[in-house]
Amino acid sequence: MDVPAALRDAASRVELLIGNTEDDAAPFVAVYPRIATLRRFGFVGRALVSRIVARATQSTFGIDDIVKLWRQGHGKVATYRFD
Repeated sequence: MDVPAALRDAASRVELLIGNTEDDAAPFVAVYPRIATLRRFGFVGRALVSRIVARATQSTFGIDDIVKLWRQGHGKVATYRFD
């Protein structure tokens, strides 16, 4: 099955509302003991964890690709982001 083609085809019939938050991946990242250990290193550790969460959120919960496919299919799409 060609998923991108199926999405573009559905786009002409369905309006899409899609979004994410700044830290959607935080609960999943937090279960790794090595990452939890970083928080003990004060500001620098918390900043590193924040960057790891941001990267994991974008790679797992990123919406850019589906929005692009939806628009290619001439679909209506609205996006949101809660920070």
